[in-house]
Amino acid sequence: MRTLLLVLVSGALGALFVIACGDDTTPRADAADAAACDCPKAEPPITADRVTTHTASAEIPADSADSVFVGCKEDEEVRIGGGCSVDVPGGMILRKAEPTRNGFDCDYQNTLGSAKMATVHVICLKLTP
Repeated sequence: MRTLLLVLVSGALGALFVIACGDDTTPRADAADAAACDCPKAEPPITADRVTTHTASAEIPADSADSVFVGCKEDEEVRIGGGCSVDVPGGMILRKAEPTRNGFDCDYQNTLGSAKMATVHVICLKLTP
């Protein structure tokens, strides 16, 4: 009997709480009401013509190490990605692949007996559409 009374009282209090807090008289912003929104303008979507790729290649002499760097256009673009590649796999060790402030840097070690080409790519976003 005590449990039934506790359940009934709890249910009644819960219903009163929902009714008391369920006041829906607060005005809501309507998407059609431009005056209600004071949000800052959003960045326009990124289109394909804003994304550019720059590439630099260098020959790494036989049995030596060197780094290759390529950057985005200063004050016009910002780096969003990059990578390293070689013309012939095997024998070329990638010691470092590192994004820099506004470019990409790759450090290679050539363990082969002949010079090999190494390439660096950087993907940039134009700052102004």
